[in-house]
Amino acid sequence: MTMALTDERGLQTAGRLSLGQRLRYRQLCQGLPRVRTGGVLVERDVPVRMSDGTMLLTDHWAPAGQHLDKPVLLTRTPYGRDGFGAEARLFAERGHHVVVQSCRGHFGSGGSFDPFFTEADDGLDCVAWLEEQPWFTGRIHTYGFSYVGLTQWALTRDTPASVEAMVIGISARSFLRSIIHHRGGFGMETAVVWNLLLDSMEDTLLRQAGRQLRGRRGVPRGADEIPPTRAVETATGSDSPFFQDWLAHGGEDPWWQPVDFASDPATVPPLVLVAGWYDLFGHSQVEDFIALAAAGRPVRLVAGPWTHISQGISPVAVQESLRQLAEVEAAHAAPPVRIKPIGSSRWLTLPTWPPAGRAHTYHLHPGGALRDDAPADASHAGYRYDPADPTPMVGGRSLNPWSAGRKRQRERERRADVLCWTSEPLAGDTLVAGEVVADVVLSSSNPTVDLFVRLCEVDGRGRSWNIADGYARAVDDGAAERGVMGSPRHHEVRLGATAALVRRGHRLRLQVSSGAHPLHLRNSGNADGVRDFSRLVPSDQTVHLGPSGTSVVVPMADHPV
Repeated sequence: MTMALTDERGLQTAGRLSLGQRLRYRQLCQGLPRVRTGGVLVERDVPVRMSDGTMLLTDHWAPAGQHLDKPVLLTRTPYGRDGFGAEARLFAERGHHVVVQSCRGHFGSGGSFDPFFTEADDGLDCVAWLEEQPWFTGRIHTYGFSYVGLTQWALTRDTPASVEAMVIGISARSFLRSIIHHRGGFGMETAVVWNLLLDSMEDTLLRQAGRQLRGRRGVPRGADEIPPTRAVETATGSDSPFFQDWLAHGGEDPWWQPVDFASDPATVPPLVLVAGWYDLFGHSQVEDFIALAAAGRPVRLVAGPWTHISQGISPVAVQESLRQLAEVEAAHAAPPVRIKPIGSSRWLTLPTWPPAGRAHTYHLHPGGALRDDAPADASHAGYRYDPADPTPMVGGRSLNPWSAGRKRQRERERRADVLCWTSEPLAGDTLVAGEVVADVVLSSSNPTVDLFVRLCEVDGRGRSWNIADGYARAVDDGAAERGVMGSPRHHEVRLGATAALVRRGHRLRLQVSSGAHPLHLRNSGNADGVRDFSRLVPSDQTVHLGPSGTSVVVPMADHPV
């Protein structure tokens, strides 16, 4: 039986965690030293007033007894405070006050949820409130994943002096550039899946499960909608004002400026970035690490073969947070990079990212060969892209749990609109680590053409599995008008950071196509391929091969595997 005791601070002892949170708590505690604790106290639903008068509900977890020498841990989330119960208990048992606040419009907090736009002001108001509490210890650490990472980045626009360190998982400084309007396109699947999650997360667990199962069919139906403005309503049954705003405002629109938290590195406190090779934020998160490290900021990168919802992320992030909570300087004295490659069971510690190695250039040859030498003569390969039958994504960096991650590529590679080139078997185990970059020489019958390039591993049984992929929308590739083949142009397609152990005898394969539906909104073929779906215009693409033709640079690390 759980007792409801109250101490002199008005806090009640934490009741039993839900079954799901108890299981999560046990998972998070595995490998951690056991602690002796006098109990954990919690005060729930504390109303905290924002500057505009809006009340945001907040839970305060505290260790029994006085602990005024350890940092406070802060999490601000739209996903429900109870969902952080396992972590809150774990940190509170180790002597930390833990503050968990619901963002506007969710789980009892006032106001309306307008993603990104209020998080900087609300976060600063929450910190100011926290600093006034009698139990405040003078130091704040922040923690959380995905949108909760965004609430941390929002603080760095004007980081309070009391915010000492952060742990940000599967997130990025700029949601705009990483997923919403990524490299000229629009993140259709991400927008639809996230709206489905937000629309159902305050339901009972049974209803949530039902809606998520229905979403497996509803998300593709929504993403197929023409015009795309109907996508969320088709998938969820109700429209989303902010989804309509996202579609209406392109990536270069000044409307986005207040929520683009690509802040001055000097304002960023010491932090740990936890990234997944198959996470939709993975490429941007590694770019964030590189930028902060180059600016001399204390930053660590921990990355593994995870999707956005992989269970293995949280225990790693908890351990990293505990290191920082114990001593920030000591935590950042360790080597700054720790990775677990795709296809490996080992963690590798590195002094920098990308690791030392060689950039191996492969050239595309007629007949589908991927070779070290360039073809002696010019040639080409072509395909037709039809937005009425868009090329499917089949795995990769996605928010959709049904489609994300490492997937067999047979479905894609059988299509006429996906071209493939394959290497000879590798002579030894090879660690592909860094950013793969393709130089695609293309001519098209449409001035607005998409390129989607994917690097795969072909195993000993001939099965192809995705490693990394990259997308770019070429606004003008030299076509004088639609329907007239343009001149060849070079297009750089960056496949994002990855680390994969490719075994001896396996081969590398490069796919070139013009879509990954519904991860990236299909290109309608019109002048505005995101907002103009008055018709669907097919296009013909020609990939040019030869001495100065299409090639791909694959980073191969010197690190022993």
